[in-house]
Order: sequence, then C-alpha cells, then structure tokens
Amino acid sequence: SLWLEVCRGRRDGPPPVVDLAAERRASELVRALIASGLVTAVHDIADGGAAVAAAEMALAGSIGFLLSGLQRSLVFAETQGCFLVATAQEQAVLSLARAANVP
Repeated sequence: SLWLEVCRGRRDGPPPVVDLAAERRASELVRALIASGLVTAVHDIADGGAAVAAAEMALAGSIGFLLSGLQRSLVFAETQGCFLVATAQEQAVLSLARAANVP
C-alpha cells in the first residue's frame, strides 16, 4: 500500500485481486450517478484508500468531510474498482448501488 511504503519504507504483500466484472458494475454505477446528478464529487480509492481520497476531495473543494458507514478495512485499503462519492441523497445512491450489485 502507499501508506506502508511512505510511512514504513516497505513494499510488501500481494497485489490486489482484480474482479473485472465488479469493476465494470462499479464504474457504470458511478457514470449513472454522475449523469443523474445524484453525486457532487467522485474519487477512486485505489491510491491511498478512502481516507486519502476524502482528504483530497475536501482540499479540492475547500470543505470538510464526514465519512459515515465506512468499513474500517477501507480507510487505507487501496482497493481496485472502489469509489468514494459525495452526495446529499444517500438513500437514493445506496438504492441504486444495491440494484447494481455494488457494495
């Protein structure tokens, strides 16, 4: 992970597992969310995890942030095909994600 390399000077561990079908579902969902106007910002978490993505989004928008409902394993996990979205319509986004089989 980027954290492990920067903070500990180590490059260890296996590469992340790639699930192309899941990545496609997630990408198509993100595209639909953007097109529908349900999200105001989107950032992938593959480089530094959700914490880094949230910080970058907040800095770019000159705002603060609150991460809710996030699994601890995703805070610094550099998972492929995962996205952090900013929305004022959480239930609508979650409903579409469930329908698209995207966690």
